[in-house]
Amino acid sequence: LPGVKIPAQIVRVGNEASLSTRTYPVTIVMQQPEEGVIQPGMAGRATARVRLPEGFEDTGIQIPVAAVFSPNTTATDETFVWVIDPNDSTVSAQQVTVAAFADRGLLVTGLTPGMRIATAGANTLTEGQEVRLLSDEE
Repeated sequence: LPGVKIPAQIVRVGNEASLSTRTYPVTIVMQQPEEGVIQPGMAGRATARVRLPEGFEDTGIQIPVAAVFSPNTTATDETFVWVIDPNDSTVSAQQVTVAAFADRGLLVTGLTPGMRIATAGANTLTEGQEVRLLSDEE
């Protein structure tokens, strides 16, 4: 159903990440759209808007586990995210410190409010690579 947007609610976020993808399963619930019928096995894309809680600056920022990578496999305590330059949509590595596991990913320090980070493909991106941003309408 290309172009059909269906409002949904997150009802469950898994508490164990996949070893291969470092992602958590998410279960959403939605009503059948008027434009067609969603059937088992159909694929789609889900996007979400996240509101940071008050006082998040004091404890860190929650980000998806899949956004974090470690370029040095022997020093896995060195963790990074790809920060997206708003001018040219290229990425650069930004070191972050993982403070804790959180209910929706990792609580990190080292980012500032307003930074955009890559949340998919962290282990395959390279410094200066141009990325495509999902628009607010997707």
